[in-house]
Amino acid sequence: MASGKVTGVHIGMIICAVLMLIFMVSTFLMYKSYNEQSADLVTAKAEADSSKAASRNYLDQITALKSTLGATLDNVGTVNAQDPNTVIGFTNAKMQEFGGPFAQATVVETLARMREEINANERLIADLESSKTQLNTEKVNLQNVYTAKENVHDKAREDSEKEKVNLISLKKEEVDSVRNQLLAEQQKNSQLQIDYEKMQEQLNLRIDDLDGQVSKLTETNESLTAELNNLRDESFDIPDGHVTSVAFEDKSVYIDLGSDQKLKPGTTFSVYNKDISNVGGRTSDIKASIMVTDILGPESAIATITSEGDYEGDYSRPIARGDAIYSPLWRAGLKETFALVGKFDIDQDKIDDRKILITAIQNAGGLVGDEILPSGERTGEEITSDFKFVVLGDIGEPLKEPDPQKRAAIQRVHSLANDIKKEAQQSGVRVITMNDFLSYMGYKPQRRLWRPGENIPWIMTTRRDGGRSRKDNVSRGTTSGAYSGSNRNVESPR
Repeated sequence: MASGKVTGVHIGMIICAVLMLIFMVSTFLMYKSYNEQSADLVTAKAEADSSKAASRNYLDQITALKSTLGATLDNVGTVNAQDPNTVIGFTNAKMQEFGGPFAQATVVETLARMREEINANERLIADLESSKTQLNTEKVNLQNVYTAKENVHDKAREDSEKEKVNLISLKKEEVDSVRNQLLAEQQKNSQLQIDYEKMQEQLNLRIDDLDGQVSKLTETNESLTAELNNLRDESFDIPDGHVTSVAFEDKSVYIDLGSDQKLKPGTTFSVYNKDISNVGGRTSDIKASIMVTDILGPESAIATITSEGDYEGDYSRPIARGDAIYSPLWRAGLKETFALVGKFDIDQDKIDDRKILITAIQNAGGLVGDEILPSGERTGEEITSDFKFVVLGDIGEPLKEPDPQKRAAIQRVHSLANDIKKEAQQSGVRVITMNDFLSYMGYKPQRRLWRPGENIPWIMTTRRDGGRSRKDNVSRGTTSGAYSGSNRNVESPR
């Protein structure tokens, strides 16, 4: 029974067993935890080694990138950093410094842009090198040409030197002979020079004598021309036609010119006495002026009396049947040529009427072949015998003109007028004034009924039989005093 008791030993053994069990369990748990922690430690160590290797790799790459960029700075910096103490800021500053206008946002773009510029420069350099090579080739060619020419010159110089030596080596007698011949030639040339000077002096005297003769002949010619111009009644012009009848009631005349002679309305004529032999002479021979208004037939036309009695100061010479008519502008089947010099103020209104005069000449079938304008310009080249008249207008007075430019123009007009007068004198062309010219052509500006070039409808009408109807005549012109009262002599048209 004693063995069935629980003793302290038993309790102690149980406690020991429990403690042993607890120890074993704790030891197992601790061993398990240690194994797990060891495994985690190995894993963490592996991960740490891997991170450390990656970090070391990144650091090496960053170090290599810094070395490549040449920026061995500790702080890398951020994007677009401007701090030069950082790698990015330093790199941006260097891109701006070295890239200049070609700097871009990144290093690669900057390098690419700089590469493009370098390529362009290399192409330009290549072109320049090509041009340089071409120029060097041309230079070599020129040098060869110059060298060849230089060789030719050297050869010629050597030949000259040899010839010189040969000449020097000639005998003294030959040299003296040549010298004597030279002296003889010099003496001969001196005598020829003396003879030439004497002959030149004689020729100059002869030229002066001829110039004097020419001057005298010129003066004689000018004197004869002046006398010829003064003898206006010695004109060789003949009448262009005649007055066939006079209609006093409307101051009209009928003439024996018409469509067969290519006569045109508006043509003006001066009227002379029927017994005159030559026309176009003295203006005092002109008794009236008329202007053609209508062509009636092949050899018939009607003209209006534009003036009468103005040349004598009275009406003692009325127009009569058979009177001669003449105009320097008009010739049947011909074109008369004229030259106009200076300004032509026909109606005294201080305005140049050159266009009116030219139109009158052209309407009558004439031609203006040469002009000296008031501006000092000449339109033609030379006066020839083909010209009918040289008509002088107003050529101005230089001393009375204050404007330098206008004064210079007037001086040019005077110089050209002298030239054209000389040409007319040499060609036998008559020089007349504007007023004489207007008188010859029957143009009366102070009583002008018509301006050449104006389209004025004539109010006078004609009958089919060529006569004039009083009821159709609506002209309001006054009748000459020569035809009033008992002196009126009415002539009917043929």
